Amino acid sequence: MVVFKTSQGLDMQGTLLKLTRFQVAFEVCGPAVLRTSEVLLDFKIVMQDKPVYCGRAVISELVNTGNCARVRGGPAGCVGGRGFHRAGVTA
Repeated sequence: MVVFKTSQGLDMQGTLLKLTRFQVAFEVCGPAVLRTSEVLLDFKIVMQDKPVYCGRAVISELVNTGNCARVRGGPAGCVGGRGFHRAGVTA
C-alpha cells in the first residue's frame, strides 16, 4: 500500500504494484487529480504493516485506465543513491 498527500493537499492511498530501488508503481482508484512531475508529499510505502519508505516522491508516468490511474515515480531529492530503501528494507 502507498499513502500520500497531493500538491493540492488531498490525502490519497493506492495499491502497490511494483517496487525497485529507484522506482515505485502503484494504482489509485477514484477521481484522478494527479499530474506528471507532481511531487507527492508525506509519501509512505507500507509492506506487511511496516513502513519501508517515508518521504517525498515525484510522478514520472501516469496512465488513466478509466476509474483508476496507474502511476510510476521515484523518490524526490534522492541523495547518495539510497532510493526507496531508506528504511533499511530490501524488496
